[in-house]
Amino acid sequence: MQNPIVKKYGPYLLNTPIGMFIGVIAGIVLSWILSGEFGTEWTRLYTFVVTALISLAVAGFALFGVFISIGTQFERDEEARRRKLMAANALLPSALSGMCKTFMSGAKASVELAENDALREDPEFEKSTRADLMLSESALQTIRDVIEQHHRDQAEVAHRLSDLLKLHQVYFARWQGEFDDEEMLVSEEQNFERTVNWAGLYAVSETMFNYARERGDMKPIDQSGVVRALKFTVNPHFLRHEDEYLREAKSEERWLQENVR
Repeated sequence: MQNPIVKKYGPYLLNTPIGMFIGVIAGIVLSWILSGEFGTEWTRLYTFVVTALISLAVAGFALFGVFISIGTQFERDEEARRRKLMAANALLPSALSGMCKTFMSGAKASVELAENDALREDPEFEKSTRADLMLSESALQTIRDVIEQHHRDQAEVAHRLSDLLKLHQVYFARWQGEFDDEEMLVSEEQNFERTVNWAGLYAVSETMFNYARERGDMKPIDQSGVVRALKFTVNPHFLRHEDEYLREAKSEERWLQENVR
């Protein structure tokens, strides 16, 4: 165990200014000694040689202090990063649950719009769904922290969360576009595709719970996960249009595998 005095005052003694100060004091003391009762030749020799050695020692000591300071700061930064990552990982299950709730709302709202096209002209429906389809600030902050702190280890976690957020922004913008043009004509196939898109985001979120809860591996993104998400989010509608949903789920699998790492 390190001496508490060294541990407390060591960082101050090993930084560059203190190192230079000690070096200067040592040089003054040595100069005073050399100017004492020594022979002329002896003094002349050490005036150059020893002064040069002292200068080298001072420079080395100062450089050593810089390295110690850098190392200490690096250790502090790593500890801060580790603790921030621990906090973000602890909140990740809650953030993923919140995201799943948002994506479920997107799938349900998509079905509502598909079954009643008049809702495009309903400002209350637009306002309420817009609020439901936005991710909470707390969830976004947790996701940002996880992405930032996973820049070196387990980068695949950061990549998947980043891609998930990007896709959410795309689908959210498309949802807003549904109400920008009241004369927009949307086909039945496009309605199924939109619903499957939101269910696909739900499926991607589900693949991360194994990591969030147990630090295990993330599950692969596949059609079965999308179908499971559809059954959970829009089950009655899924059962009435199973063939159409299965076809779209297969396309969604390829799309997600190409766009989510």
